[in-house]
This record gives sequence, structure tokens and C-alpha cells, in this order.
Amino acid sequence: MVEEKRKDTRHYLPVVILAPTLSEMPLVPEDISEGGFRVLTNDEPPHEENFDCSIQIGGQMFDGCLASVAWSYNNGNGTWYAGIAIEELHEEKDVFSLTMEEAQKKSP
Repeated sequence: MVEEKRKDTRHYLPVVILAPTLSEMPLVPEDISEGGFRVLTNDEPPHEENFDCSIQIGGQMFDGCLASVAWSYNNGNGTWYAGIAIEELHEEKDVFSLTMEEAQKKSP
């Protein structure tokens, strides 16, 4: 049995990330937690720099977020997986967490 080492619970929610530094198109995370998101990109993501992004969870938009690439993995087919870590939220983290919880309750 594999031991779960993640500190944040995984969520399966309607989330869209607008991060022009990573992609010209909106990103839809495949793996979501309060600590960050796993996304699929067409270009190698930039490491060791923060970037601005907006995160939409359900109908709630969080603008002015600051994020960074925590890790990336080259899939070998012209795409990359990237772990996006949320560094700062314009809104309070409690509001973000509550929005994640409410969206989780509404998800099938």
C-alpha cells in the first residue's frame, strides 16, 4: 500500500486558471488542492519565478493571485505537467478555502 504524503486534500472541482505566463489558453487543472494545482501545458513552464494568475472556482473568481511552478514533468510528447503552487491570494485564504469546500459539496 502506498502511503499518502500530500498534506492537502485532493478536490475534483470546476476550476479554471488564467495564467498567461504558462499558457495563452485557460488551464483546467486535473488535480486540485488548497496548496495548488496540476495542469497540462504545451510549453515548458518557467521555474523559480512567480507569475500572476486568476483562479475561477465554480462561479467565484480570485483575481490578482501570485503563483509559481513547484515542479514540472516532460511527457515526451510536446506537453508538460506542472505543479502550480499558490504563493499569494488577493482575497483571504479562508475565503478561498471556503469556496473550495462549497464547490466540493456541489460536485458529484
